[in-house]
Amino acid sequence: MKQFARVVFICHSSFYVETEHVQMLFDYYRGNLPAMDPQKPLIVFASHRHGDHFSKKVFELAGKAAAIYYVLSDDIGRCRVPANLKDRALFIGPDAEMQVPAVRVRTLPSNDAGVAFIVETEGLRFYHAGDLNNWWWDGDEEDQRMAEFYRAQLGKIRGMTFDAAFIPLDPRISGWWMGVEDFLRYADAGLIFPMHFGEDPSIVRQLAERWQGSPHLCRLAQIRRTGQGFLLEH
Repeated sequence: MKQFARVVFICHSSFYVETEHVQMLFDYYRGNLPAMDPQKPLIVFASHRHGDHFSKKVFELAGKAAAIYYVLSDDIGRCRVPANLKDRALFIGPDAEMQVPAVRVRTLPSNDAGVAFIVETEGLRFYHAGDLNNWWWDGDEEDQRMAEFYRAQLGKIRGMTFDAAFIPLDPRISGWWMGVEDFLRYADAGLIFPMHFGEDPSIVRQLAERWQGSPHLCRLAQIRRTGQGFLLEH
């Protein structure tokens, strides 16, 4: 049986994913949310505490879904969770696993803060990098150390195929394409969703130009605007 998922780009590193039985929201901090199905559970993920990946606004979503769970990196203070939702907040650190109703979660450590998520549900597999990336600014010793750490984490998912992978493509760094291309040396994805570029997706067009004539191009989710939706078929 074919499995389907709908993915909506919200802003920066935030995406909404809807499958047949569950809804997931990754790293939301601002932007317009798509209409959600009140009959399906919602799982809210936050990869780390940075203000462009986590906001207490996510706690306002309680009551808008059949059930809600918060899967939060353990660098996010428990004190930030409202008292009435503490039993719905699940904290997870790096190199850990947990089961949320209908969803299996595994993490990798980040070379910036928090974790990256590997999420499996209904025969579908998703990778959300958070701030795990090849942060190559000018090639100094620190950049090289970060790159080595990044590739060591990718080694843990070597050979895996994801239905969707959400990976930083930050236009501020000189090696903006390196994190995505490193990922594809270790793993694969039906669709690659660039992220971490705010609301301006022009860097996605630059990656498409770089990949002209490459088999990678057909895997690129060509994000052009906030609120844009994509349909995945497994």
